Amino acid sequence: STPAKKKKSNVSNQKDVNERTSEEKGSFPKQMFGVMVQLHTTKSYAPLRPITLPYLRQRPQKPSEGTSASTYARFPYVYRFTIALLPRFPAPSSFRAAILFNDEDGNTCRGPLEPLSIKFSDLLLPLPIPESLKNLWGPRVLNAWKEYVPDSGPEELLRSMTFELMWHAMLRSSLKDKHVSGVESVKLLVLPKAHVIGRIRRYLSNYVVRHASLHERPEGPDRKHRRGKSDADAAQYDVSTEVLSTITSVRMATFLPPKYHLLIKFRIGDSSTLVRMRTDQSLVFEHVDTFFDNIFQTPELR
Repeated sequence: STPAKKKKSNVSNQKDVNERTSEEKGSFPKQMFGVMVQLHTTKSYAPLRPITLPYLRQRPQKPSEGTSASTYARFPYVYRFTIALLPRFPAPSSFRAAILFNDEDGNTCRGPLEPLSIKFSDLLLPLPIPESLKNLWGPRVLNAWKEYVPDSGPEELLRSMTFELMWHAMLRSSLKDKHVSGVESVKLLVLPKAHVIGRIRRYLSNYVVRHASLHERPEGPDRKHRRGKSDADAAQYDVSTEVLSTITSVRMATFLPPKYHLLIKFRIGDSSTLVRMRTDQSLVFEHVDTFFDNIFQTPELR
């Protein structure tokens, strides 16, 4: 089954969702019954069922004495719900939202809510490891790889091995199979090393893949047949991703529902960072620049 990306949202009757205005048809209703929230997805997402709840009421302007603020941050004043998104293609989007309810006088009211925005970063998931792969690479293979990825558990080892295989196979697959659009792109970040490492630690740590130790390592199990330029590439990324203060490079692997991937190698220098990216869906690169700007260029929130 395809993993669904979940998005949290809130609904309260503080928003002016009624089509009537307070001047024309009276004040906003203090109570809402039989509430239904409708989200209109774009063609890149499967339709969503309406969210229904029995009742919402308006927060009092003057809270009762002895009542904590948290009392008015939950049902029936606020209703929090999680939306399971089912992307057909991993693209940022904005869903139109509307609400339908009955007021205390029995009138049926309908109006718009603020759109639900889906950013590219909302779609990223850590690279999953299929059960079939876990069974295929048994303890014997994992023990062999521990020499090259020390102090790692089974999941970290499998993810490291999967990244290595996917990175080298992605472009070759696109040449053999016209339905696979494997492509590579390069980006330069002219930023201090500490800034790049700090943003990776804060926003991207869930996707980092361990790949080597700080010490010089022998050839990995999947590299014994390769020589020349590939060896230079291996040495270039032969650093630890665990001790972030000492790294010079980082690997990152993400899954983009329903079936795509984005693999990234950061080559971090003192004043600039070279970013190499590979994906099996070329249209993903349309959103990468905005994604990187949001992560690395925006001011740090306090």
